[in-house]
Order: sequence, then structure tokens, then C-alpha cells
Amino acid sequence: MKTLLAFPRQSTLKAWALFVLLLLFPCVAQAAPGGISGRVSSANTGLPLPGLTVTVSDAATGAFVQNFISDVSGNYNTGLILTPGTYKVSTSNAGFEAIAYNNKFSIATGDPVTVSDGAITTAIDIALPLLGGIIGQIRNAANNAALAGAIVDVYDYAANTFVKSSAASAADGSYTVTGLNPLQAYRVRARLTNFGAVFFNNKPSAGAADVVTVPSGSNAAINFLLTAAGGIRGTVTDAATGLPVQGVSIDIIDGASTNYSINNFVNFAVTTLADGTFNTGRAFAPGVYKLRARKLGSGYMQTFHPSGLDLSTATTVTVTAGADALNANIAITMGGTITGTILDRSSNLPIAGASVAATRRTGEAPCHSRDRCDPDHAARPRR
Repeated sequence: MKTLLAFPRQSTLKAWALFVLLLLFPCVAQAAPGGISGRVSSANTGLPLPGLTVTVSDAATGAFVQNFISDVSGNYNTGLILTPGTYKVSTSNAGFEAIAYNNKFSIATGDPVTVSDGAITTAIDIALPLLGGIIGQIRNAANNAALAGAIVDVYDYAANTFVKSSAASAADGSYTVTGLNPLQAYRVRARLTNFGAVFFNNKPSAGAADVVTVPSGSNAAINFLLTAAGGIRGTVTDAATGLPVQGVSIDIIDGASTNYSINNFVNFAVTTLADGTFNTGRAFAPGVYKLRARKLGSGYMQTFHPSGLDLSTATTVTVTAGADALNANIAITMGGTITGTILDRSSNLPIAGASVAATRRTGEAPCHSRDRCDPDHAARPRR
């Protein structure tokens, strides 16, 4: 008697194959798009601002995603088109300052907006303030005479980054800076050839400068008194060879301050010529200053006049009105390097992309990865 072998039908095989695939690759539900809605209005009047472009950017990278337009009531709605995640929302208009949600002066500082699966995130409202400005007069501290031709520089207070400058002051010493963000804090400096630059309020450096804010739709009034200035000259050489070093940046720092936790930089730098010499011109009020020499990416350590390694070991240079302080020379030294490997403490696996800084045990300034570290002093990682 013959035994017949039974084979499953083709449809049964297909069903089993599908079952196995589902076990191996379970279905993952795809997230539904979400959206953002809100209203754009004037911070001064509360009235809606129709026809404005509302920009949605990626919160992590700041990359542009898409623009939307506010309607006649100032409302905007992206619809359900945004991938769930976090975004920044911003807008601007002529006469108003560009503002990011939530009442922040830039996309970078804006609050992130979370978009959820299949939902509209509502009430992401933006109230645009009118631009403000700064006005005032610049006078000679010696005789109170008006100073024409002076320039007023405005810097962001938090980052000390340049924002804008005024036109030259008029014959009566008056100046105006327009188009400033009332949500932003500033530090302000006045300068004029042969007069010492000074920060408001009669402060020598950026770190000591008073905070200046501007009212929405109006002006803050601040005045300056400038004193006759002196200058600084010197030469930068290689400490080992004695040869001049070209292209070194000489930063001028307030030498009277002993508070090294603030930015004592006077926002002035000059670069050495082919023969290693530098001349600041007469730009500094009488007083004492410190000089820092830097040539990033060159292998040279940053060095303070004449051969100090930080502000605490720098020697001051005295500036007097109408004269140049001579022989403010600096000898710079090639640094050593520190190498190693960054590992995960638990797995002992290497970590890519980690940032490392080293600090001298006896100094206050970190030796960053772009600079060579001092070979004669111990360094330690900064956590």
C-alpha cells in the first residue's frame, strides 16, 4: 500500500509567510502631522497685524521649514502639515522688530513650540513692539565743548556682538541710533579720533558697561564725555628665535580691573605688521591697560605683555594723553599639545564629538582646543 504525502495548498503557504513577516517586522503606526496656530498683533496697540509672514523653523537647527501669512484678523494657522517635534515661530514687519515666540528678540532665543501627533498647538501668539533708538550728545570732558564726528557703537549686551553704529555726531555733538529692539539689552560705546573710547556710563570696558535698553517706539537718551587719548606701540617676536611675528592680534584690556570674571576687553584690537610691530593709534583714555597677543591656529600660546600667561601675570602699560606708550613688546612661545581618548565610563567605548578644554592650575584663563597649551604648567580637564 502506497503512502500519499499531503502538501499544503499555495494559499496556506502565503498565509503562513505573511504571519512570519508580521512577527519579524511588526507594523509601526506612522505619526500623523500636527500644526501651530496663533495671532500676530502690535504690542503697542493690541491691534491685529494682517499680511505678515510667520516663519516656522526647526528648533534644534534653526533651519527654515515654511512661511505662513496672517489673515485680516492677524491669525495664522499652519494646518496639519508639520511633522511632530519642536519648532520656533517668528515674524517681522517694517517699523517693528523681528520677534520670536515667546516675546524673544531672535529665533535662537525663542521658546520652542511642541507639535504633537495629529493636533494643532494653539495660542502661539506674537506681539510685535515698535523699534526704539538711542539719542544723546558727545562732549569734551576737558571743556564741555561739543564734539563733532564722533561715532556711537551699539553691542548686544549678552554676547558683546556688534549690532550697529550711529552716523558721525553733528556740530552740536548730537547723535542718533535707530532701529533697535526694545526686547534686547545693549552696551554702548562712543569713540572719536584722538579721544579715548568710553562705554556708557563712563566705563572703560565692555564687561563694566552699564546695561542700556530702549523703549518701544521711542528713544533712550544717554550722553558721553570723552577725554584726550594716548596710544600704545610695540613689537611681537618669537620667544625662541627673536624674529618678528606677523598677523598677531593685540587685544587691549582694562588694566585697572581686578575682577577677572567679567569681560575687561575694551573692544579694540590691532594686528602686527610684517616686521612684528603694532600701533594702536591714540584711542585710549589716560589710564593703565593690559595687552594680549593671539594668533589662532598658529601653535603660539596667547601671551600677555610682556610674557605673562594670563591677566593676573600681565604687566600693565600706562597711557597718557597726547602721547604713545612705547616698547610694549610681547614675546610669544610655541605651546605643547595634550592628546588622549574620551571614553564612556560605563561601556568603555570611545565617544566622538566631545569637546575638551584645559585650564592652568595657577591661571584663570582656559587653554582652548584652538590654542597650544603652556608646556611648563600642569593642565586639567574642565568639566
